[in-house]
Amino acid sequence: MNYVLSENFKYHRLFSRVMTLTDDLRDDLRKTTADSLKDITISLMDFYARTNNKPLKALYDGGVIDDRLIDDSLEQAVFAEARSYYDSVIAGNIMPDHLARPELLAYAICKRKFSDDEINRLQFDHGESVGDFIDRYGKQELIQSLRKELLNPPPAPDFGEYDPHPVCLSCGL
Repeated sequence: MNYVLSENFKYHRLFSRVMTLTDDLRDDLRKTTADSLKDITISLMDFYARTNNKPLKALYDGGVIDDRLIDDSLEQAVFAEARSYYDSVIAGNIMPDHLARPELLAYAICKRKFSDDEINRLQFDHGESVGDFIDRYGKQELIQSLRKELLNPPPAPDFGEYDPHPVCLSCGL
């Protein structure tokens, strides 16, 4: 017996397949974007944001990624960079207030990402304490401001024309 499928049934089956693929693709895009954001170096985020602005905005505006995914991913990136900053401070390479983004270290300290022993090992200049450092550099809304920075990056700096053969001031050549 030959059964004739109604047009509605054909479209329903096709739509179901497309939706399954779309859901899988949506999940893959979410995971890939989250993984990429977790690996950002926050200090260089403006370059990342400018380079990836159109796809990020499309994913965000299309509902593929949302504030929570971005915030969770950026927070992990903040913690990773804060740990790197901490290691540099402890090694004696730099003082906490001289870091490129001291607010990252302050945020991680506030979020208890360092043990009390680790915090006690931090040394500050200018007579500061951990509390002074947090008061000065801590930002309650850090992650939300980073998300805004990511989705609305500042324009690239304009350094003027590039001279491929600058004149040496010492010898004039």
